[in-house]
Amino acid sequence: MSNRKNNNSALILATLGVYLGLVLVGATPQVLAQAAMTKQFNVKDEIEHKDDLDIKPDGDKAIEQFALSFGDLYKIAAEISIDHPDKVSEGQYSFNCFFSQSQRGLSTMVCPGSLNNGTHIHSGRNNQPLRQLYDAFIARSDSVHEKFLIQFGFGDAEVSFRTTITASDSLCAASAASVFDNALARHRLLEANLIRSLIFEASKVTVENNKIIIVTRLPRGSLDSLLR
Repeated sequence: MSNRKNNNSALILATLGVYLGLVLVGATPQVLAQAAMTKQFNVKDEIEHKDDLDIKPDGDKAIEQFALSFGDLYKIAAEISIDHPDKVSEGQYSFNCFFSQSQRGLSTMVCPGSLNNGTHIHSGRNNQPLRQLYDAFIARSDSVHEKFLIQFGFGDAEVSFRTTITASDSLCAASAASVFDNALARHRLLEANLIRSLIFEASKVTVENNKIIIVTRLPRGSLDSLLR
């Protein structure tokens, strides 16, 4: 509420500043009215644009959590697949799900059939790394939504992890993607942990319209040897 009041105060002061400046240079009443309305419209647009942006700006935290969650999901899949290794080639430990989390911490996974063919084996242990990943990238919402898509692939030869975040528009997506990409570049240079370093090197950030995509693909052998 205080932020909205501050924004309103800033709007009034900005409008008065423009109005008084035009008075001093002898502007007509019509010009004054048009200038004031234009300024109000522009400031209002900027405020609404910021309100719609619910992607968190802490790129370092988000990128670090991306690697941590990827590592956790991989270890969980590797462990639960030991008893049924034949199901790995069938993609039963992979998933493509929209994830959302409420203000109270209640999480929801929606895995549409259009993205998930056949039978899939889900572990309740996946919930914690997914919750942490969500909180690192996006603000909680009390409505179930499709702004946060998580795609985890676990095969015999390759493991992949893809997070797609839907922003309010393409400008917001490009801005957030730049923050995440810069953070990824820093972590590639500074990361000391061998597993996370491997993940960072194989990761990339791209933008498609209003969607930010962070994806990693690695040979399973490179992770298996490090996690034994």
